[in-house]
Parts: sequence; structure tokens; C-alpha cells
Amino acid sequence: PGEAVPGTSRTGSKSVPKLRRAIVLVLCRIQASSSPSPGPRPCLAAAREYMSFFLPKTAHGALLPLRCSDADFSAHAGSGVALYMHFVKMSGWLFVIGTAIAAVPQFIANSAGDRLGL
Repeated sequence: PGEAVPGTSRTGSKSVPKLRRAIVLVLCRIQASSSPSPGPRPCLAAAREYMSFFLPKTAHGALLPLRCSDADFSAHAGSGVALYMHFVKMSGWLFVIGTAIAAVPQFIANSAGDRLGL
């Protein structure tokens, strides 16, 4: 009963958190010094310039407009991609025509009101 237990005295209980903080600080400094340094900050202007290099351009160096002709687009994208884009364009028009064919009779029937007898 008269023996002192280590870490239970007042001075011992105060020094344990200080020792833990010191150990954590040393470990953090070691980890920070061994981590690689961050590279340069990203630059939006440099990214734009890099991406515009890969975009299709006209013979004069200007970017192709979004509504360029099929011939201009196929010269830069290849025949397969140009045919696919032509298919997508025609599919859009077929969708519009199909919707008109299916929807016009429904509009006429709905405008008639209660003549359906339901």
C-alpha cells in the first residue's frame, strides 16, 4: 500500500499528455518531410490551349463550328463517325415525324371531349 504506482502521481499524469503530443508532432514532421512536394497549380488557360490542339479545325486554323457541313466534319472525323452523325441527325427527324403521326390522332380524339362514351 505504500508503494507508488508509476503514472499515478501528479507530475506523472501531467507529463503523459505532453509526451504523447511530442511524439505525434515528431511523427507528423517526419511524414510531412517524406511526402512528395505538390506540383504546380493547375492553370485553366493552359488546359484550354492543350484541349484546343485536339479539336478539329478548318484549313485556316479556326475551330470548326457546331453547325459545320457534313463534308467538313467527315474530313476531320473520318467516314465512320460522319456516317454515325448523319444517322443521329436522320433519327431525330424520324422521331419528330413519328411523334406527329402518333400524337395528332390523340390530340383530335382528346379535343372531341366526351364523345368517346367512357
